[in-house]
Amino acid sequence: MTIGPTCRMAAPSTASSCFPWSAAAIAPSADFGMQIGTSLFTIFVIQLHDEIKVGTQGFHVKLSNPSDIVVRLARGDVNMPNFDSFPIHVQVPEAKFEAAVYKLLHSEPNILASHLLLSPYSSAACRCLFLFERREGKNNVWNDLSPAEQTCVLVQAARIRASLFNFNLPLDFAAVWLRERLFEQRPKSPPISVAPTGEFCIALFASKIEATIGNIGDIIGREGHNNTVGPIAAAAKQSPLRLIPYIIPTDSDQCSLSSRSRARRFRRS
Repeated sequence: MTIGPTCRMAAPSTASSCFPWSAAAIAPSADFGMQIGTSLFTIFVIQLHDEIKVGTQGFHVKLSNPSDIVVRLARGDVNMPNFDSFPIHVQVPEAKFEAAVYKLLHSEPNILASHLLLSPYSSAACRCLFLFERREGKNNVWNDLSPAEQTCVLVQAARIRASLFNFNLPLDFAAVWLRERLFEQRPKSPPISVAPTGEFCIALFASKIEATIGNIGDIIGREGHNNTVGPIAAAAKQSPLRLIPYIIPTDSDQCSLSSRSRARRFRRS
């Protein structure tokens, strides 16, 4: 299938399914050479918006420079006929967060995150389109692999999971995105500077409760339902606020718990 004058479209695939099964297949493909911002690229994106019709499925696109890319919609973009989607001001932060995570994890070589090349957050069609560099390798090869090759794939997958588990999230990333990723209702700003401490956790939980149940007369619940905080809700709010300090350990308690845990592991070994 031909898409515009610059590329042709191959069989559908997903960005996450381009998982290599050998170390040699991890090498990146050719540099991305498309001139972004040209009218030709604009036509290319608009035509892809019309062609991509499947959830988070992606398409493997071969460019004329030549480069291989995988194109898909953002995961928060619900692609269904007649779907009354979230407004664009809600979709855009979702797509921005997804793009920020890909860029953050791409710097960690052991995680093997997909290389995000471009992420226009919105268009005239109100869609969020992601362009990834396609890794070398093939999809759906598990049944064709020998037991040794299947073991190699599992080892690589385990290393990726372990790298994600051990990944230390940068504090500046958490400071930017933590409030944005809270469910509604949420505080207008972090109560104190974001930090991995018990003090911050207590302040965060308290601010979340305050944002959910405001003062008497404030709106509570979903917008449009016109429910307000009354005396009973205002009084009930005090119970979880008093409980929070007792269910979150202080920083000194956390250190002592970690020390006792290490001691128990040492004795068992």
